[in-house]
Amino acid sequence: MSITGAHRDSNFSSDPPSEASSDPSFEHSSDLYSDLSKVSAIWRLNLRRAVGDRRVLFVAAALPIMLILVIGFVSGRNARAPLGVVVLDRGPIASRYVGLLKASDSVQVHLESSVASERDGVLRGTILSALVVPKGFDGAVRSGGPADLQVMARAGNTGSYAAQTAITAAFGVVSAEWSAARHLSATSGKPTAVEFSEISSTTNAVYRAAVAKFESDQPGPYSYTTPANLVLFVFLTLLVMASGLVETRRMGLLRRMLASPTRPSVVVLGELVSTAVMGLVQGIGLLVVGRLLFGVRWGDPVAVLLVVVVLAAAAAGASVLLGTVARSQEQAVAIGIVVAVALGMLGGCTWPLSTVGPLMRAVGHIAPQAWAMDAFVRLVFGHSGIGGILPDVGVLATFAAALVVLATVRLRAVAKADAAVV
Repeated sequence: MSITGAHRDSNFSSDPPSEASSDPSFEHSSDLYSDLSKVSAIWRLNLRRAVGDRRVLFVAAALPIMLILVIGFVSGRNARAPLGVVVLDRGPIASRYVGLLKASDSVQVHLESSVASERDGVLRGTILSALVVPKGFDGAVRSGGPADLQVMARAGNTGSYAAQTAITAAFGVVSAEWSAARHLSATSGKPTAVEFSEISSTTNAVYRAAVAKFESDQPGPYSYTTPANLVLFVFLTLLVMASGLVETRRMGLLRRMLASPTRPSVVVLGELVSTAVMGLVQGIGLLVVGRLLFGVRWGDPVAVLLVVVVLAAAAAGASVLLGTVARSQEQAVAIGIVVAVALGMLGGCTWPLSTVGPLMRAVGHIAPQAWAMDAFVRLVFGHSGIGGILPDVGVLATFAAALVVLATVRLRAVAKADAAVV
């Protein structure tokens, strides 16, 4: 009897239910906790898969840093056009003129022994332009007349145009210095040559100060390539990671999740959140690398973080959408790479859209990457605050919302189809 009674008590107890079990808010909080736990489980699964895949780690970290380093080094090189110079006048004004050319940022002076060797250098392409400072150069400058400078250049080369500009600018400086020295000499009583030397020293000091001020205000050689590669590789990495969702479907993990008391919306949220967080981590990592390793001054930190967050959301939506469409991991990786690189090129990740025509610039802005790049350019080069990038972030957020909605609809459809199979 005691056993039967115990059995009756345990199954048919007449005691009222506990307050917690009958409270609707308790049930709601329990469901919420369960959903968050499942989202966390999906996140941990995707994280383990991403960390265990060397391809993802290479694309996410090693490759963008290498490209930033190489492209920044090449674009930051001081490309000075080689200029051959033959000096036939040994006067102080001619020496000053050659010194100004040597100090120029646009040409690299090669002193030639003769006009024949100089001409041969132009024909062979070892120098782009050639200059002959003739005898009587000092006398022409002293009299205020034109100097018979002989210039040879390779036609159609931008370096030749830069050399000709430097030749003309240096002549203008030395002529102005001599004219000022002559006027000062008339009032001070000092020889014109002494005044000319003093004015030249002042000009050199002013030039060095101006160059130092200009260079300190200019972004470094990595200031464009670093945000460009950040935008490119956040999309590239997350699209490659779409292969993980394909694998989840192929192995039946998605069906197993849906066979449990898990709503399709929880699966959708878990995939979107986990993908977006990984994109956000990658973006923040490249921000830190760009600042510490490449000296990029990003600007307003709140505005920069906002751009990265919205960018990661857009890339996550595109990644989940691709993961529901691709039929194999290989197909997801191939499509992801092609789409990410093509949209990156179109959106200004390989060259600034400011250098292309209006039509190409408008076409480029069909890619979300273009709006992210516009925001970074305003922050890094224009020193804008969060107000200055809100239009760009708004359009990027629209892209993100559209991609997330499409991914949600598609993944819910796939999840329901898999649930029907179960």
